Amino acid sequence: MLQNEVKKELVELGRAMYDSRSKIAANIQKPLKEYGREQTIREETVLDFQENFIVIISEAFTVNQEEMSQKIAQWAEETSNYAMQIGVTLDQPIETVKDYRSAIWNFIQQETKEQGFSIDTVFETQKIVDPMIDKTVSLLCQKYVSHHQEELKLAQDTFLELSAPVVPITETVAVLPIIGKIDTKRGYKLMDTALQQSDMYNLDYLLLDLSGVSTVDTPSINKIHETVQSLHLLGVKAIICGVRPDLSQTMCSLDIGFDNIEVHGNLRKSLSTLGIFQ
Repeated sequence: MLQNEVKKELVELGRAMYDSRSKIAANIQKPLKEYGREQTIREETVLDFQENFIVIISEAFTVNQEEMSQKIAQWAEETSNYAMQIGVTLDQPIETVKDYRSAIWNFIQQETKEQGFSIDTVFETQKIVDPMIDKTVSLLCQKYVSHHQEELKLAQDTFLELSAPVVPITETVAVLPIIGKIDTKRGYKLMDTALQQSDMYNLDYLLLDLSGVSTVDTPSINKIHETVQSLHLLGVKAIICGVRPDLSQTMCSLDIGFDNIEVHGNLRKSLSTLGIFQ
């Protein structure tokens, strides 16, 4: 009997929360100047997100857990996408979720007193509301982390793209200047760039200028060697130039065969050999 009464009161509480969603949302919203983004955050948009969250919480009193999890996940996805789109940092939505909790519980406290709901109903309400809000915080954090990981990867890919430019010298000759440290990931990018650009420019010769290379590891040396061999299969002759003494020692100590690869001391020598620079 007691359990049935609690269920009945939970339904009444959920209905009252739904009917009061606009009022609760208004209590959540902070002045936009607190975010420092008066020009980008629209009050009606923020209120829509807040009211939708209140609706989801109100439905949780009567809808099964799985369906609620899906709705919370969708809300967190849409909210975080909008927040990141306008440049809001993670701490701001997390701080706002705290305001959601306060506003929701203030309403529950007031409604419970006015309607004379039992203490058992309050306990059951806590079991429903707090885990959903905690889950929301977790989902928001996950979305932000995922977004920043994607941005970091994009930035890294862009850097690798810019750090391996093929520079045409003539219609059939180009230079690939390599600067800095060559690690395994960059080695793969260099190979991909060399092959793609050589094919696009229809090159006969590609000069791999290593004069700006600081350090390399064994996989990277192997990748340079593979690049030269792959270019050969495309009908492009690769010439290595600008190998410093310390780098040459490293390459020799790794026992990787460069005997059949043309190597010059500097870029000028390579261009001179091809009759481009005398």
